[in-house]
Amino acid sequence: MISGTATNPKLTEQGFRNVFRVVNRDSEQARFAGDYLAEHWGDAKIAILHDGTVYGQDLAEATRSRLNGRGVREARFDQIAPGQPEYTEIVSALEAAGIEVLVYGGYTAEAALIARHSHDRDYDLQLLGGDNLNGEYFLQVAGPGAKGVRFVSMADARNHEAAAPVVAKFRAEGYEPEGFTLYGYAVVQVWAQAVEKAGTFDAAAVVEALRHNEFDTVLGRLGFDAKGDVTGVESFIWYVWTNSGYLPAGE
Repeated sequence: MISGTATNPKLTEQGFRNVFRVVNRDSEQARFAGDYLAEHWGDAKIAILHDGTVYGQDLAEATRSRLNGRGVREARFDQIAPGQPEYTEIVSALEAAGIEVLVYGGYTAEAALIARHSHDRDYDLQLLGGDNLNGEYFLQVAGPGAKGVRFVSMADARNHEAAAPVVAKFRAEGYEPEGFTLYGYAVVQVWAQAVEKAGTFDAAAVVEALRHNEFDTVLGRLGFDAKGDVTGVESFIWYVWTNSGYLPAGE
């Protein structure tokens, strides 16, 4: 198994020799989020919400732990019910409580609706999310509420020099390779090169090739550590949504 999207730290902590990933771990994502909050909004009234999923709750709890470790306490930590058609009550409660910054651990639809509702109420809420906010779907649902929303994600692979020819081919076919597209592409590249190095499709031999080699991909040259976590790939960075797409947030 080689994953291009699985970021939960537990995946590679179980000792499986045949499990790998080309993305970094949520523990690193949470470190980024907690540090960013402490440095930019340490004096603000912060709420942390999650959707109760393994991904969302783990990310929210790890972010809170990092934030608290930096000496900042959140005003609210709570769970919402995912899959609802609207979240106006949640947004209203946040506004009534004077929340200035919301960190959301969960998936795209709920975050986008919260952003949309906040904008519709003229509520100046700074929303921060995780890597699931890196697709066009977020902009489609949030509408003008997307502007200013920040999220931490893997580096946009479209900007890698090694990805340029592949990106051009995708675009020639009318497809924009956003989000995790190129990470999935890298998974196939890694597997194909491991098979070539092993000289066989035998799973055990391919696993050994994965563990003892580096691979040239659209993400650059990468390898794996003893746990199967990726090495050589740029870590998480911050992005901010504009009216037409997202850009690196900088400072």
